[in-house]
Amino acid sequence: SKAKTMFRPYHYVLLLIGITIIVLMPAEMGDGTVIEERSLAIYGLLFVSGIAASAAMILPGISGSFIFLILGVYHTVIYSVSILDVKVLLPVAIGIVIGIVLMSKIIHYFLKHHHTATFALIIGLVIGSIYVVFPGWAGSVMELFACVVVFAGGLFAAYVLGKVEH
Repeated sequence: SKAKTMFRPYHYVLLLIGITIIVLMPAEMGDGTVIEERSLAIYGLLFVSGIAASAAMILPGISGSFIFLILGVYHTVIYSVSILDVKVLLPVAIGIVIGIVLMSKIIHYFLKHHHTATFALIIGLVIGSIYVVFPGWAGSVMELFACVVVFAGGLFAAYVLGKVEH
């Protein structure tokens, strides 16, 4: 395939950087409480959180909710959605819209000018996300067997879909 011939040593470095970014992210920040304070700084945090979360939503391997958790605003945003608190949701929503527009333009630029390097970094992010979502090893022989069967089914589906594409 094209990737096999296009990958250079620095692409592998970018792949490792993508993996490292995800693996080194803290699993959860904040103590699960809803931020009650309403100040300019809090609204700024919510706005920036929206930008960061939307950037993560566009990139594979990182979820917007994960970014909210890292920034400590996840519980505040979820609670605000449940009660429709527009004062909290508006800065987050504006940040999300701005983040999607900016990040889509940035990704488009990098895909156009640094195609293989961009894919190397994105593949690294996806591989790193396996570490975040990995639930642990199977506890019994039956669970291990089920995991192997499901994994093989996934590989087969990916293979078939790859053939259909060509």
